[in-house]
Amino acid sequence: MYEDLQCVVCHNNNYKFHYKGYDRQNSFHDEFHIVQCNHCKSYSLWPKLSQDESKKYYPDDYSCYPIAVEDINSNTQKIDKLIHRNKFCHQVTKRSKIKTGRILDIGCATGNFLFGMKNLGWDCYGVEPSEFAANYARKRFNLNIYNGYIENADYPNSFFDVITLWDVLEHTRNPEEVLQKTKDLLKPDGILLLTMPNSQSWERYLFGQYWAGWDIPRHYNIFSPSSISSLLNQNGFVREEIFGFTGRHGNFMKSVEFWLNDSKLNKTIKKIFHGVLNSIIIRILLYPIFILSEQFDRSSTMAISAKKA
Repeated sequence: MYEDLQCVVCHNNNYKFHYKGYDRQNSFHDEFHIVQCNHCKSYSLWPKLSQDESKKYYPDDYSCYPIAVEDINSNTQKIDKLIHRNKFCHQVTKRSKIKTGRILDIGCATGNFLFGMKNLGWDCYGVEPSEFAANYARKRFNLNIYNGYIENADYPNSFFDVITLWDVLEHTRNPEEVLQKTKDLLKPDGILLLTMPNSQSWERYLFGQYWAGWDIPRHYNIFSPSSISSLLNQNGFVREEIFGFTGRHGNFMKSVEFWLNDSKLNKTIKKIFHGVLNSIIIRILLYPIFILSEQFDRSSTMAISAKKA
């Protein structure tokens, strides 16, 4: 049944069925399968959508196309989003070890992260397939954005000090092609930073088919620490570190919501359950578990830093 699907890590086409599901974020009920490679144990989506077919699943109100942090009315939400943005900017400045440079954010969405880097003095470029999100980033932040896919972008080789793919590689049909292009665009001493779902996370085992990391049908491939390391090595990179700094309670609650939506509990019980798990007390109690999961490479979202081989 899955003979037309080739594993992007080990290039085998021997898969077994794992889950079936649909787009839980937008409530589109087209059926897809999560399948596992029998050889390297990585996960893939079946069938994989073409670029044109996938546009339906990235509407203009997609949750990953947020408005500018500075335009949020709620002070509490604004502070939360500023902290979130600063975490990503800090990872760049910490791991690149340069004060300013030239950065490319692939899948930059509406440009919030790049605007944070721009404020730090960096020369910022972005690639974004969504016309809506790309135009927003240009108009609101005056950023240099290429509306399309990185495979077609015309940047000079060895042009960037840092390239980021924040929760992006799993969205690509051909991650090998993306990594090869990224390698060409990076300077010899440049750094590649990625975040993505971790198929070996504790939450994946806890929530099963309701785990937010599947994100059917936008996530074509779900990697483990070992499989992403292999993929990077095969495409001219050396993985430096796997670490955790993002996701945590937000990812946990998204999985809870997916589970609650399918459960047979009445609306009142669902609301109470959600409120308790989202409370500050539960956040505090879960925080040590999130930190522990990161230490053992079992966090729901993993971050990776890599350099050219």
